[in-house]
Amino acid sequence: MEKLFCLQFFAEGSAEGGAPAANNSGLTGDFKADFATHVLKNPAGTAAVSRRANQTEDPAPVQEKTEPQAPAAGEQPKAEEQPKDFDKEFDELIKGDYKTAFQKKTQAIINERFKQNKQAETVQSEYEDMLSPLYDKYGVKKGDRTALKAAIEADDSYLAEEAARRHVTKEQVRVERQLAKVTQQQQADRLRQQQQEANTRKWNAWQSEAAEVAKTYPGFDLQSEILNNEQFAQMLDKGLSVKQAYESVHFDEIMQKLTQTAVQDAAARTARSIAANGNRAVEGALGAQPGVATKQSVQDLTGRQIEDILKRVGRGEKITF
Repeated sequence: MEKLFCLQFFAEGSAEGGAPAANNSGLTGDFKADFATHVLKNPAGTAAVSRRANQTEDPAPVQEKTEPQAPAAGEQPKAEEQPKDFDKEFDELIKGDYKTAFQKKTQAIINERFKQNKQAETVQSEYEDMLSPLYDKYGVKKGDRTALKAAIEADDSYLAEEAARRHVTKEQVRVERQLAKVTQQQQADRLRQQQQEANTRKWNAWQSEAAEVAKTYPGFDLQSEILNNEQFAQMLDKGLSVKQAYESVHFDEIMQKLTQTAVQDAAARTARSIAANGNRAVEGALGAQPGVATKQSVQDLTGRQIEDILKRVGRGEKITF
């Protein structure tokens, strides 16, 4: 993920003239928000934003607490707001504009249920066909699997063959088989319990990682990602951390946001630097072009002019007013 950190280079450093450096996580503060919203997009707001850059904010006025007043004589008290009746609203929706869509959705659910029932009936029929020879052998009515099970358990003919071959009694063979069955069940239960405990530990670890990821990417929801993003869930199953899986799946979105943040951050710092140094732009590198003098002040610049100045300053040109 080296690409994720390359763009942070553009957001480092501090403005000259004592202006504080911008936060790498994005533009913060009133001036930064106004610059991004009004200076670059609304030329009419340029003068106001430039003045605010060098002024301190007035403290917010203190609001006096007012006691609730009793209704005047003859005035009816306002009725309390009644809670919404969601069932009634739902009925109105499905009987109104959403009637056709609701009927289609309901019919699709019914069709799917019929399909599943048909598949279950097919499987059931195949099982019964396989058990048919056993029903005939033990004289049990077809479909009565309880009676068939009892008949099979009472049949010890297969035990007699094994007992004769091993020179032991039928009862010994029966007990050994019962013990083997119990042991297999215990092993299956133990494996199931271990799997559940492993899943619980894994989920708890994911939740812990998700809390840290949410600090970097506000709005991240682990459960929503797992349920709605199959690729994300597969990466977690393969052993990737929550952060690695999220950044891999949403790489393009993250890079786009970082690019926008870096550009806005650099633009805001440059604008503050011009204002903090007496309307003089930061000097460029060696071999910079000669300065160009203008008769405008920073307060009179339009958003398009500020963008043009920022590009020229980036090329090392000196701008004076």
